[in-house]
Amino acid sequence: MRELAAVLGRERVQLEFLLFKVLALQNLLRSGETRFLRWSVEEINRASERVRETELRRVQRVGELATAAGVGTDEMTLSTLAGTAPEPWRTIFADHDRGFRQLAVEVEDAFVTTCALADASGHAIAGLLRTAYRPASPVPIGHQRQPVRTMILP
Repeated sequence: MRELAAVLGRERVQLEFLLFKVLALQNLLRSGETRFLRWSVEEINRASERVRETELRRVQRVGELATAAGVGTDEMTLSTLAGTAPEPWRTIFADHDRGFRQLAVEVEDAFVTTCALADASGHAIAGLLRTAYRPASPVPIGHQRQPVRTMILP
């Protein structure tokens, strides 16, 4: 559990950094400062790659944990861990669950808004952004796309 918690912590920080980079690109688009757009998109791509690498580590840790617990990986959710793990893991996983729910919404909204700004301003970077962040799991960090999200640890 310690290793999974550490990986989840890294993944949250990396998602926050990715969000920061996307918001910085939004500011460049709004200001009309186009000479730095390419650099900004490259930074987003690098941040996205780091998130993908950490997601793969998370998938490995979850597989190990699920195997040890004798359950399927599709049954292993942060909500389940937060409700069943002994302390201090219960509190740690509950905090990650809340944090990932919020980050998933923020990252998704930031990408949608940034792509719309790029399209509206006629910049060809929107296509690059749409392919920049593709998580290892079908939905970022294992969340289901619903108003109330449950983090599934693939």
